Amino acid sequence: MPDASVPIDDELLSLRRENERLRHLNTELLATNTQLGSKMEHFEGRLDWLVRKLFGRSSERVNPAQGTLFDEPEGEPAPVVLWPVVVEEVIVRKKGHCRRAPAKDLPLEEQAIDVPEADKQCPCCGSAKICIGRDTTERHDYQPAKIFIRAMVRPTYICLACEQQGEDIQAS
Repeated sequence: MPDASVPIDDELLSLRRENERLRHLNTELLATNTQLGSKMEHFEGRLDWLVRKLFGRSSERVNPAQGTLFDEPEGEPAPVVLWPVVVEEVIVRKKGHCRRAPAKDLPLEEQAIDVPEADKQCPCCGSAKICIGRDTTERHDYQPAKIFIRAMVRPTYICLACEQQGEDIQAS
């Protein structure tokens, strides 16, 4: 029987040591848990205070850069946090006329709109007016199964003899 009691005593002793180690480990974990819980409560309180200061009523709002007299709790000094200045670049674009330039890869069809031959004669002196320029208007146009650009060309005529009067004519 003495042989049977020795292994039981060794096993009992090792279990007691393991129990003591686990109790010590449990005590350390509880202390760490308590410490972290108090830190979390402290930071939640600071966060709530900052939210109230920044987003509270407008009469109670405070500039974050401005310190207050009693904002820090007594004890350890809180670390100084410098808020990074965020500069947002705002690009203001003017509203355009919302028309895009005609696409260059589409086929171009010109359509000339000319004035009648009777209007090409000067009413003052009866001489023929000469073409001094053209106005061109381009727009996207559509035919079934075909998209193209239609260019409307309107020549402008003026009489060389009556040029001082400034009477020019253009088809509409």
